[in-house]
Amino acid sequence: DDPKTRKAAMHGLMGIGPAAQPAVPILIGALKHEDFHTQYFAEKTLGGIGPNALEAVPHLLERLTEGLPSVRRYAAQALGDIGPEIGSQAVAALIEALADPVQPVRQEAVAALGKLGTSAAPAIPIIRRSLDERTTKSPVEAAIALWSLTGETETTVAVLVEQLQGLDNPFKAALAFERLGPAAAQAVPKVAELLKSDDPVTRTCAAQALGEMGPTAKPAVAALGRCLEDPDSDVRETATEALLSIDRKDGGNESKK
Repeated sequence: DDPKTRKAAMHGLMGIGPAAQPAVPILIGALKHEDFHTQYFAEKTLGGIGPNALEAVPHLLERLTEGLPSVRRYAAQALGDIGPEIGSQAVAALIEALADPVQPVRQEAVAALGKLGTSAAPAIPIIRRSLDERTTKSPVEAAIALWSLTGETETTVAVLVEQLQGLDNPFKAALAFERLGPAAAQAVPKVAELLKSDDPVTRTCAAQALGEMGPTAKPAVAALGRCLEDPDSDVRETATEALLSIDRKDGGNESKK
């Protein structure tokens, strides 16, 4: 019953993924262990098993409503990772978790809903309203969830571009552009314009965002090239990495020309 041994065992199961399904009953038992670290490691492991951990859903729902904040957070994450078959009761619980008093729980809840496809349709109006009214404290996660559930890009792109210029989520917003793939095309001119910002953090995040887009950002290659002479070393380094990323994800076509 050594906590280090339990942690090591669950880390090992995380690496196995769906094939760790035989361990699901044991992990369900671990959700009720008196040690909360064991509880959330069990949740993360169940999430890693994915749809094969479906029988754990009722037990995760208990943790989502009754556990400590970290336990509630990882319960939400696990439900999203298990996927669309978790059922309407679990979807309803995740929607309720959007009003959890703890920010990381709300963040994981909206991210989880974004993974559930059509089964999470009841959440769409709530997520959209939170973005339109700027009431969400998890704008990046909410924007990606809305895009994942609806395929709508206009609101998502607007929110991510806005967050690139903010103080709270600029790097997170930059990374999120990779999720959009070709759908990020409409954002390229707006993000490229941010390379001219007076704020070096904004310039750095804009360059990173373009790199995350890959070949979709090819129209911004010239603008990124100009950033190689930027007075800020972080901007220069990030622009270099972005140009390499665009070329690499395009199969190296630019470097072959």
